[in-house]
Amino acid sequence: PQLPQLRHVLLVDGDDDPTVRTLDLGRLLAGVDQEFPIRPTPPELVDPANSRAIGPADAPVTVDTWSDFQCPACGYFARQVEPDLIDEYVKAGTVRVVYRDVAFIDGGDPNGESQQAAGAARWAGEQGKFWQYHDYLFENQDGENKGAFRRERLDQIASAVGLDMTAFGSCMSGSAVF
Repeated sequence: PQLPQLRHVLLVDGDDDPTVRTLDLGRLLAGVDQEFPIRPTPPELVDPANSRAIGPADAPVTVDTWSDFQCPACGYFARQVEPDLIDEYVKAGTVRVVYRDVAFIDGGDPNGESQQAAGAARWAGEQGKFWQYHDYLFENQDGENKGAFRRERLDQIASAVGLDMTAFGSCMSGSAVF
């Protein structure tokens, strides 16, 4: 039997607190420097009426998640807690998760990385890919205001999740604010 072509590699960074990362070797070799979500949010769970919500609108419990894409604690929640919440409760229809951005790390600077990442994720939501973009952002955290969410990286992530880059670029360059 022929083995599938190797596209991803798992790495362990750090000795004290190892984390598993998934990298697409093709993109890495092409110079695209982002990490892929290990447990991506299943797109079939996204509410068609609200791209930032997953799970049924009539679920008995709604979890409103207020978060900043640069916040380390928010990142921990998104990578470690939220996937289990989704697997155990959202998939079963008993919980609905609604994401609400609160970009506070950069002090409300409209050109800051928190604001730009939140805007980029909302624009991704306009194309029905908020959760894919959300997962990439949290997987690619790299400290606060250190360039992880500079425009070039936000564009790379948009391309990786399959956004219409012309529309995304127009939105990111425009003055429209959510």
